[in-house]
Amino acid sequence: MITLNILCLILSLCQSIPRPAAAAQAQPEKISSHVLLVVIGGLRLEDLNKADGLGLRIPALRSLRTRGGHAVSVDGVYPSTTLPSAATIATGLLPADHGIVEDAPLIDQRSDLSILKIKTDTLWNAAKRNGYSVASLGFPLTESVELDFNLRGPVTDDLKTGALMKLIEQGLPNLVLLHYASFETAQRRYGIRSKQALAALETIDGDLLKIIEAIEKSSKAGQTTYLVASDHGAMAIESVFKPNVVIERKGWLTLDGRGQVKSWRAVAHCFGGSAAIFVRDQNDSAEIEKVFQEYHQETDSPVWRVLNAREIAQLGADPRAVLYLDAAPGFAMSGAATGSRTGSADDRSASGYLPSRSEMRAILILGGRGIKPGSKIEYARLTDIAPTVSRLMGLDMHTARGRVLSEVIVN
Repeated sequence: MITLNILCLILSLCQSIPRPAAAAQAQPEKISSHVLLVVIGGLRLEDLNKADGLGLRIPALRSLRTRGGHAVSVDGVYPSTTLPSAATIATGLLPADHGIVEDAPLIDQRSDLSILKIKTDTLWNAAKRNGYSVASLGFPLTESVELDFNLRGPVTDDLKTGALMKLIEQGLPNLVLLHYASFETAQRRYGIRSKQALAALETIDGDLLKIIEAIEKSSKAGQTTYLVASDHGAMAIESVFKPNVVIERKGWLTLDGRGQVKSWRAVAHCFGGSAAIFVRDQNDSAEIEKVFQEYHQETDSPVWRVLNAREIAQLGADPRAVLYLDAAPGFAMSGAATGSRTGSADDRSASGYLPSRSEMRAILILGGRGIKPGSKIEYARLTDIAPTVSRLMGLDMHTARGRVLSEVIVN
């Protein structure tokens, strides 16, 4: 018979035996050894859906969408501009979490408003941590990152394609991040659905076709998964609204001799179709909100929405802002602080608006290894891309808020 003392000793020894790591920390099973993630800047879901009516020749995107899976709609982030969107794609987190809340820092003495660095785990970090090779070809926010291949600096889309073709010949890295910017540039300069913008998209599609065909003829044939996304959409604009003019007339900011902001009690930082309002003293928040709510209530107002701190938090936008202004259709926001409060726009289109607006809807197409043919995602978010890539590659990336798009992945 086992005595009480011996039983207590056995129980004590059992408690000291190391246990397996919790299931939440387990590394998922790998589905694909190679992933090519392509982001086309500014491509609207609406334009992809109306490709036939626009006469677009985009066989690569059509083929991937038909043979693989696609999202019916994709929600972006706020503001819906390049860097916050790219950081969300790379982390699966909202701007308030990963720290990239703007495309350019507010010019100010406060260092906390001028840091553009991802503060959380990224796809490239997770891939390197798991022993994978990683290449970036113009992907935003990777300029200072040490990768196996990193095409840095302002390079054209054709140079990115050429560099990737050489990488395919030499041996495709496990994770390739490719960002195409020419479509968004043409769209901003010449307008939504302009012949120049559509031609740029067709060129990108032609490059994608060459890349996919080269991979499928290489040793990585059948081993690669393809994800093609856009970071945000775009809206046609004709005019701009200048919130800093309104603030300057209130006497809450001063200008230097060149019309630049010299000092401020309140200031607007503008991102295309939106503007974040900052105040030095939080006690001024209610008064500055009242000022812009009055503009919002005007007939034909250039301000479509005034978002308060609660709404900002729900969107995961910059928590330091006391307000966000979202521009009315046809308007973008300008950071200028001189002249009239409205004026003519230099660009023909802008991004940065609320991601819920139909013009801001992005695309997501998946194909290749591990993707169910003809599958569909009813609703996706940019935050879902990183978790999905992680699942495909078996990465140990557990910080993302998004979900794995399991409905398009082969079980």
